[in-house]
Amino acid sequence: MIKVDAQSKNLFVRLSSATDEKLVANLLGKDYKVWSEDRNLSRKIIDLVIVDYAELLRLYDKLLIAKKKAGIAYLPVMVLVSKERMRSKEMWDIADDVVVMPVGKKNLQTRIKGLIKIRDYSREVKANQKKLERTNRQLQLYYKAIEASTTGVIISDASGEDTPIIFCNKAFTELTGYSESEILGHNCRFLQGDDRDQPARAVIRRAIENKESCDVLIRNYRKDGSMFWNELKISPIKTENGDTEYFVGIQNDISELVVAQKELKSAKDQWEGIVSQSPNLIQISVNKEIRFINKVGANLLGFSHPEEAIGTSVYDLFPESEHGKLNERLKKLKNGKLAPPIIYTMTDNNGDNRYLKMQSIPIMYEGEAAVQTVGVDVTQMKESEMELTSLLNQKQVLLQEVHHRVKNNFAIISGLIELQTANLKNDKVVSYLHDTQMRIISIAKVHEMLYSQENLHEVEFDRYIEQLLDEIENSVILKEKMINAGLNMDSVTLSLDQAIPCGLLLNELITNSIQHGFDEGETIKIDITVVEEENIVTIRYRDYGKGMPEPMDLESSGNFGSMIIRILIEQLNAKYNIETRGGMQIELSFQRAEYRGPSKRFY
Repeated sequence: MIKVDAQSKNLFVRLSSATDEKLVANLLGKDYKVWSEDRNLSRKIIDLVIVDYAELLRLYDKLLIAKKKAGIAYLPVMVLVSKERMRSKEMWDIADDVVVMPVGKKNLQTRIKGLIKIRDYSREVKANQKKLERTNRQLQLYYKAIEASTTGVIISDASGEDTPIIFCNKAFTELTGYSESEILGHNCRFLQGDDRDQPARAVIRRAIENKESCDVLIRNYRKDGSMFWNELKISPIKTENGDTEYFVGIQNDISELVVAQKELKSAKDQWEGIVSQSPNLIQISVNKEIRFINKVGANLLGFSHPEEAIGTSVYDLFPESEHGKLNERLKKLKNGKLAPPIIYTMTDNNGDNRYLKMQSIPIMYEGEAAVQTVGVDVTQMKESEMELTSLLNQKQVLLQEVHHRVKNNFAIISGLIELQTANLKNDKVVSYLHDTQMRIISIAKVHEMLYSQENLHEVEFDRYIEQLLDEIENSVILKEKMINAGLNMDSVTLSLDQAIPCGLLLNELITNSIQHGFDEGETIKIDITVVEEENIVTIRYRDYGKGMPEPMDLESSGNFGSMIIRILIEQLNAKYNIETRGGMQIELSFQRAEYRGPSKRFY
């Protein structure tokens, strides 16, 4: 909540009567810094303008310019008038508050503080908006980087039915030949076509079920039916509390690498002729010393020609931090065991860092035990993976900012309604405005809970009810009455689409009990029960008031509150039962909907 520090606030005060201006300046000078010269009107430090009707007309164009320059930061204008000027069009076009003179000192100070508080709220909104714009620019940069990558990248929704693909970059569409519209919404298994008897499919299925990473080589088929070997790395993207929201898949066509590995079984001369054309690193080492390397591999390791790399120790190409991992793999290979593919951080002959994915097997080379290594430069893939992880983290921050901003906007609206009621004499209109204010607060409370917790799409509904009751107890609708609330609630989490209508519904029931269910001075006694069994949420509400002589029919009632309750029940697709004898009692049950992503709805 924003606190107004009066000593740090600047007011522009200009009245046509010098005596009145001096009196107002003296009244406010103890708490605020007062400016009165016209040139100060356009200063950014001014928090509030106070003028009378004559000065409003004289400064009208300057006031419009100052308010326009303030933009979203909002510069409030207070006009001191007599009753005869209340209907002036010029005044209402520019004034944010009109004070009929004479006015009490305390009343004037309260209204000044209210306008300054709104000014502070608007400044905070402006700051958040700038921060959000910076975040959006950064997200766009990450998106362009992923789109520019030559490595196929897809993202699947872990919570969606059959883990559908929700994003693919341009490289993936070029790799498979399918368009984006033909890819999105499908599980990536469609790339295997009828070729389902592949062990890698079981590895992928287990990884998805256990929400783990996996790295497989699998046969995939392009749209034209041509087969390619896909080196697929799948990694879960988790929230801060460990829940898996998405899977990212990094795709790489290594068909040529697979072909090269098979052809390595041929004679040495034939093998060297083939691998010299390979786009990937192919290397043979004996006793940890390079004996053969193709041209692509030599260039990848920072050498101009393969001959320059011959005789180099493989340890010279890796930092000390990788030597332990390298020793372990060489030991396995020496004992004739296969080692799975692994990504190394290496430093090439020029001192540049790279990420290489290597697969090694033990072979015989010129009569000696040797290690044959095939390597792929995955530097771009690794950087894309890190960028993607950062992008998804930015998404979390963005959602928090959005909920924070929405909550603040609702708070501003609530504050404006509160200020408006101060000028109204009609109790019925004031009551309507207060009811509307409570509805806004009940929605804002959901967004406040969302941005203050790790889970950005579900609300702890039992905690929400407790906070809603606190807001109602502190609101003006309660007046001198007391609430005695009996709460019996399971720990139930609801999505945003269900928490808001549930909150509005309880708000309507509680405020209805306060306003109509009990006599003056009588304690408001209510019970609220929330239980969940087999994904069915049941909410029971009861007040112990005087009830109604006739049964309540939501379908035929023309009452505004009844209409809201009926709409909210329909929105929840809930079953309900209402009893009005011996106090209001309502029970409703609905199926708790799982979160299905920001573009989905609940059915």
